[in-house]
Amino acid sequence: MPSPETVTIACGRLSARLRPAWGGRITHLWHADYGDILVPKTEQDFEPFNWPRAGAYPLFPYHNRLYRGSFVHTGIRHDLLPHPALAPDAMHGPAHRRPREISDLSSDRVALALDYEADGEWPFSFRAEQSFLLQDDRITVELSITNRANVPAPVSLGWHPYLAAGLGCDARTDAKLQ
Repeated sequence: MPSPETVTIACGRLSARLRPAWGGRITHLWHADYGDILVPKTEQDFEPFNWPRAGAYPLFPYHNRLYRGSFVHTGIRHDLLPHPALAPDAMHGPAHRRPREISDLSSDRVALALDYEADGEWPFSFRAEQSFLLQDDRITVELSITNRANVPAPVSLGWHPYLAAGLGCDARTDAKLQ
């Protein structure tokens, strides 16, 4: 389905606002009793290579930094385009800068997908999916990646939240890899 500029989901006292075109980023996660759970992302323009330190976004097909923007897989060296501000390193994978399509939407849940074609930022095609489900006291985030290349491909994934919790707060997460 066509993706609107902003998507809002809610359940009970919890609400979230997402921007599919901004790499599937959550721009706001808010609880009626506790306020902002994530550092809110202002609604200024999105600069793909100068990502703001706010909200939360997925990292596909790798997370963190690839030193000198290269890696060896099955005996083949792959050189990636570097991040402009961090050259010669590549950072966080290209997917967090690519727009998503909405694959499912209800009042408390949204699912987003990205069909990525191999290019200079990542040499393997893949499909990345992410979903967000709000419940009264939690957000459930599911990330998955499917190799669409005709060869085995290395992958990792990550979730990059900017939590708004201050030093005196008790913040908890429960992450599971299946």
